[in-house]
Amino acid sequence: MIAARQTAMVASLFCLTRRLGLTTYEQVIELGIEYIRSDMNEKPIWNSASWSNYYPLQALLDYGATLEDPLVAKAVDWFLASQESDGQWKQVSGLDDTAMAVLALSGLLTTPLVDISAPRMAILNVIRENGIIRVSIDGPGTGAMTLADRIKLSPKVRSDLSENQQLVMTALGKFRSQSRKDASENCRRNARYKTKISVPLELEKTGKYAFGHLIPTKIQYQLENSSADHLRMDIDERLIDLPWELIHDGTEFLCLRYALGRRLVSTQSFHSPSRRVQTARNTRVLIVADPTGDLPAARQEGLEVGILLRDKCGMQVDEFAASGLNKMDFLLSLKDYDIVHFAGHASHHPSSPDESCLVFCDGEIQAFEIERFMRGRSPAVVFLNACWSA
Repeated sequence: MIAARQTAMVASLFCLTRRLGLTTYEQVIELGIEYIRSDMNEKPIWNSASWSNYYPLQALLDYGATLEDPLVAKAVDWFLASQESDGQWKQVSGLDDTAMAVLALSGLLTTPLVDISAPRMAILNVIRENGIIRVSIDGPGTGAMTLADRIKLSPKVRSDLSENQQLVMTALGKFRSQSRKDASENCRRNARYKTKISVPLELEKTGKYAFGHLIPTKIQYQLENSSADHLRMDIDERLIDLPWELIHDGTEFLCLRYALGRRLVSTQSFHSPSRRVQTARNTRVLIVADPTGDLPAARQEGLEVGILLRDKCGMQVDEFAASGLNKMDFLLSLKDYDIVHFAGHASHHPSSPDESCLVFCDGEIQAFEIERFMRGRSPAVVFLNACWSA
């Protein structure tokens, strides 16, 4: 019993040195393998312990034997027959016997237990831009250019999709409860008629509805024909209430077609530290009054505010009225002032607040444009006297 295990260890060692080209002890190897074979001819296995039987079986495999070899097949049959119902081998030690049995049998695998090939990843990026959803996809099959498209989503449809997601979750809860309740009856029915419980119709309908509203046609085609097996969805955090994982392309749910994961994309604006007004003498003030030249009361307001801050408070004041300051100059000057006072026209866009604007002599300056020029250093105080400025 001991001789077979020790002989196998030596035979495996010399087989290794042969593969490495270090020694050529062919006779030693042949004699060891011959002994291992002869020792098992009249027995079902070399000895009674899995951990010990690993060594002679491994020596045969190192020598080049395969499952086609009758002796190897005989040893494998013994390992399979001696496995416990809980998956262990435990003739001597559950841990040692099981570990060595797994090692011995895994050496006979023609395919790996785990697919370690690199995943074929596609990335679906979804960003909200001023009331429009921008969707792009990158990954296998998209070519050298990233495919992107935009799609509008009405407030009513968005509300419906968000509400449908909650209704689907409720329906699934009821479905699971009913499935557990009727489990035994369903099993008998399935076994008799070879049917399966179908996915609730509401789930599939919601997925198809979301596919049509959330994925542009160009991106739909790419998703349906992609060679990717993994899909990462980078979703704007302002769109997390929508049922992205439930999207159904008409054939399959995305979460079943791909190994699917979601990553939220933060779109919060960066707010740079505001200036601190230290003393009146060092405070710079920008006054823009009636920049379009049609609001005489606003022009008077700017004049009086300038007198107050300059003459009574001692601040450094720059005043502009009518066409004295254009859009470009206003944006470029923002970083230089501690206080900005604006009296003029403005407009408001409820569905896209960042497209709201201040009106100048040469056109509108939208809120998102102003934000870009305030990121370096924003004023300590901004006073807007304009319609819709709130």
